[in-house]
This record gives sequence, C-alpha cells and structure tokens, in this order.
Amino acid sequence: MEWRIESDAPIYSQLKTQIILGIISGEYASGERLPSVRDMAVEAGVNPNTIQRALTELVRE
Repeated sequence: MEWRIESDAPIYSQLKTQIILGIISGEYASGERLPSVRDMAVEAGVNPNTIQRALTELVRE
C-alpha cells in the first residue's frame, strides 16, 4: 500500500482513512488478516503506536 501523510489532520486519522480505503478497494481482501502493526508501521514510516491507534479507532467504529 502506498501511504500518504499530507494534511494537518492527525497522522493516525490519515492512516485510518487509508486503511479503510485499502479495504474498500480490495487491497486488503475480505476475511483475510491485515499485515502486522510492525509491518504496516515500517511500510508507512511511522511509529507502531501510531498504526495501533489507527486500528484501535477502526475497531471502535
């Protein structure tokens, strides 16, 4: 996935939106596990805690 961090919105919020778009577009297949927090963090160039927060917010929704 190509990660883009561009706006003034919190990074975790931008990542959450990008994860949602990845699910909708089929990049993350339905019923399959997402990559690990660590793998996603390395790919996005952010701290694993930031990815974890994005995923936690998704679970809350």
